[in-house]
Amino acid sequence: MKKFFSLFFFALMCIGMCAQTVTYTVAGSSAILGTEWSTTDTNNDMTLVEGSSYTLVKSDVVLIGGTTYEYKVVKNHAWTESWPGQNAKLSVAEDGKYDVTFSFDASSKNVSATAVKKGDAVIEKHYLVVGEEAVVNGAAWNNSNAANLMTSSDNGVTYKLTISNLTLAVKEYEYKIVEQGTWNAYYDNGAGGNAKFAITERAVYTIEYVFTVATSACVVNATKTGDADPAPAADYYLVGSEKGWEAADANKFAATDVEGEYSLTTTLTEGETIKVLGEQGGTQTWYPDGMGTEFTVTAAYAGEKTIYFRPAGNTDWNEFHQGGFFYIEANGSVEPTLTNGYYLLGSMNEWTPAAAYLFAVNEDNSEEYKLEMTLAEGDRFKVAYVENDIAKTWYPEGTDNDYVVDATHTGAKTVYFRPDAQGGEDWYNGVIFVEATGSTAVEDISGEKTATLKVIKNGQLLLERGDKTYNVSGAEVK
Repeated sequence: MKKFFSLFFFALMCIGMCAQTVTYTVAGSSAILGTEWSTTDTNNDMTLVEGSSYTLVKSDVVLIGGTTYEYKVVKNHAWTESWPGQNAKLSVAEDGKYDVTFSFDASSKNVSATAVKKGDAVIEKHYLVVGEEAVVNGAAWNNSNAANLMTSSDNGVTYKLTISNLTLAVKEYEYKIVEQGTWNAYYDNGAGGNAKFAITERAVYTIEYVFTVATSACVVNATKTGDADPAPAADYYLVGSEKGWEAADANKFAATDVEGEYSLTTTLTEGETIKVLGEQGGTQTWYPDGMGTEFTVTAAYAGEKTIYFRPAGNTDWNEFHQGGFFYIEANGSVEPTLTNGYYLLGSMNEWTPAAAYLFAVNEDNSEEYKLEMTLAEGDRFKVAYVENDIAKTWYPEGTDNDYVVDATHTGAKTVYFRPDAQGGEDWYNGVIFVEATGSTAVEDISGEKTATLKVIKNGQLLLERGDKTYNVSGAEVK
């Protein structure tokens, strides 16, 4: 009997020692969680409620209507494993105090949050400037740094932030005005991208940001206060998903015999994304600028390669990649994997061409293309013409002008595209159109049948009855 009990307790000890405790924690905006994207805040650890389901309840959270709050679930207080891939989002329609319940299924990895309003709240808005390091206090794009809060001296009519003794280079600087602790923008470029202001002379400046609440407008006043030391030479680095997004000497370009041209010999891996980072006197410049402008290496450009780069761009390289900043010679023996054509590229496919996102000609209009897909709120995308696996022409052109999906355009949708930009006023930049969500059932005047009233492409009002469709004049639409 004694031997039996010894073995029994040994087994219990083994089970206890071998069991591994798994902790799931919600990390995200400090406005909903108290700490800013902290993986180690035990106050935000989730509780196992049943099976593989975990929850975390935060009570009396003050939320601003229309503001988007972002979060993730992390495992064992580290970023090694986190869900979902893109940040989860929470928003409410009205200002108030809420009980927020975060839910996570460890088996399916599904993440969600619900907010139940418990009462009204006096919302004090905190206007904060975020932007490039050269034009803010402290680190770049920090939405929690109180040193960049704007203040008002006219009872909330305008808010201002003044920063002095800034040595600025000749370039456009990017910034936004956001609610402190969130990425809810009070001021941007009008399309969800960054606002910009230009400096035309290298010098020392005092920068004043002036935001007018009533009009949601911002003016940046740059006052020269002195001459700057001569600009140091610029250094250029290859950065990306495999090489990291920080400057590293191993990835530094060297000047070639051609004036204004640089080169770097390195190994590229199929699927990695790259762009060039320039550093000059504490100022960083990206080539190309903006989100979603990275070059994705295909099989045709994988292997040991020499990359040629020109900060001023090269019109001969425009077809290779937008902006014409760099060029890589292709492997002649590698066949393209994709059909040449128009593709949707965006946050849902990591801005990489894929067969599932190829547009087809609209059978009802040969000047249009269409693509059936599912869209989620916050998705961003553009259309690109892809040739030999390379996105060569973008629609719309430029940066900071992605189509951003709002709540009225989510779900299973048809995305329409016109390369001639002749889509009309209800098209985004004349090139992209997505049907709005929702339809309204109506009864005809006889009271005998039910029809559906919808607004579809080009703003046309249609009535659907059975398998037939009519316009407002009563004519059947084929």
